[in-house]
Amino acid sequence: MTNMYTQGKIFLPFFNSFLFPVIAGGFLFACPEAVNAGECEKDKRLLFLNVDSSVEQNIDVHFGIKLLEELRAPLQEIEYCIKQAPDLLTEPDSAYSDDFLLYLTAACTENFDDHDSSSRRNCAINAGLLGKGERSDQAFEQARDRPLVRMPFVSSDSSTFYEVLAQKIVENLRTQYLCHLHIESEPSGAQVGARSGLSATTPLEWVVPVGEITIHATKEKYAPLTKNIQLSHPGNHTYVLQMKKPPFFRSPFFYSSLALGTASLAAFAYSQYQYREKYQALGRPDRESNPDLFEQTYHRAETAEKAAQIGLGFAAMSLSISFFIR
Repeated sequence: MTNMYTQGKIFLPFFNSFLFPVIAGGFLFACPEAVNAGECEKDKRLLFLNVDSSVEQNIDVHFGIKLLEELRAPLQEIEYCIKQAPDLLTEPDSAYSDDFLLYLTAACTENFDDHDSSSRRNCAINAGLLGKGERSDQAFEQARDRPLVRMPFVSSDSSTFYEVLAQKIVENLRTQYLCHLHIESEPSGAQVGARSGLSATTPLEWVVPVGEITIHATKEKYAPLTKNIQLSHPGNHTYVLQMKKPPFFRSPFFYSSLALGTASLAAFAYSQYQYREKYQALGRPDRESNPDLFEQTYHRAETAEKAAQIGLGFAAMSLSISFFIR
């Protein structure tokens, strides 16, 4: 027991100070998807990071993980959430194709020194941005040829390289792919939401990527409004939503006017029946021999006619109110 206790006292500090950080660090590097899972808020635009094998082979096998950590916080400030993309070869049609993809490649050249017959490799990192649904071979070629950022890699400055590269990516995203969307409404105070999860009350201002955004606006006593906004270029964009009253036939008073109008028509038809079919059919002998029947028939026709007039008046009043209260 003493030996086991002594061994435990030796092993536990060794585990806490050395083995546990190594195991935990290995898990973070090996399973970045598990680390990233569930971190994105619903109002952030997803940006997936994919690192080409040329970067891992020529520079650093953990290049993507290091850059991911540098990009996370500054991208959140401009309403982006970054995650590692699935394997482009095994999952070419996965759901992430509906979001932006940051694609990193490395272009390396060998320079030979004539004095000592040695060679020196110079590499440059290209960070290209692919838009929604752009996953064709041509799109990847364009991302390499016209990158968002191109930056030479200097191994002696590797400690600050990832930070500088992240700053350039974020700044170019901000200036080339972001829009400041200002939305107003007439009248103001409309609740506006987007499919991405953004929600605010007008007047509002959002920072959103270039592309298409669908918004839905609601306001009490006004008809809902859905609008597709095309943001074709970065910069400031202002839109005014004209909120409209719902059509009068949406008012509850409209349906009451229909009911009253129908009832008045029924009463009018009944009065005509009593007057023409019953009252006029009675002759002088009926009036002399059965005056109560004669009086009742006339009274029914008269009452039904008055009811029809009153119902028609209320129907007209209800219909008028439906134009103002909807």
